[in-house]
Amino acid sequence: MLESVHPGSSTPSPEARRSAPPRRRLVILAPPEGMADCILFALQREFAWVSITHCAEPEEAAYALDEPASLVLVDRSFLPAFDLRAHRRHHPAARFVVMLDDHSEADELVHMLFQAGAIRGVLPMNLKLDVWLSAVGLLLRGGEYFPASVVRSWAGAHSAQHQAAAPAVGEGDGGNERAVCERLAELTERERQVLEKVARGTQNKLIATEFGLSEHTIKIHIHNIIRKLRVHNRTEAAALFLQIRMSEGGEDRA
Repeated sequence: MLESVHPGSSTPSPEARRSAPPRRRLVILAPPEGMADCILFALQREFAWVSITHCAEPEEAAYALDEPASLVLVDRSFLPAFDLRAHRRHHPAARFVVMLDDHSEADELVHMLFQAGAIRGVLPMNLKLDVWLSAVGLLLRGGEYFPASVVRSWAGAHSAQHQAAAPAVGEGDGGNERAVCERLAELTERERQVLEKVARGTQNKLIATEFGLSEHTIKIHIHNIIRKLRVHNRTEAAALFLQIRMSEGGEDRA
């Protein structure tokens, strides 16, 4: 069943609601150009057990959400005029998902809503129809959907922010070249050898084989290196090592 909601439209009486069989309810908040008729018809055909309501104007959302919904698909363009967090509080059982024309539109606002627990998925509208319907089916059954492209984009942005916040060699009280050299001097000879291999991108297993040690021992060395250099991971440790080598004009010898 497909409905369109408009302000002032009538709603079923409480008696009619009680007599009707329980149905899952899907509410779509999207402008006409954001939800083609063929997609709505495909939803009807694929999910006959679901009542579908389409709102083409942001102000219609309040009317559409008077009744509980299982899943609410919100077009990205609706977000500025739609208090998603408030509706999330009023309908804790509903899953709110943002629809995007393309995954590249998964911007800071969408990411913030995800981090706040306000949305349970991101649904690109440029997916193949069968894939898109499968994603909607997953969401209707209680799952979550975030395309790998969106996850990679957010992870890349987070990594860039982390690197931008991290002090580089030559910057800050704790990140200047002299301080880093002093930290490197704290490493044992074996730790320096391991760090050099890490900086080359050598895997732990190959490092262990070359030095005749166990892979577990190599992991302990790397843990100690990270602690002594006061970095967060092996990548940052390798970056510091390479920056110092370059600043010294040293060659990357085997």
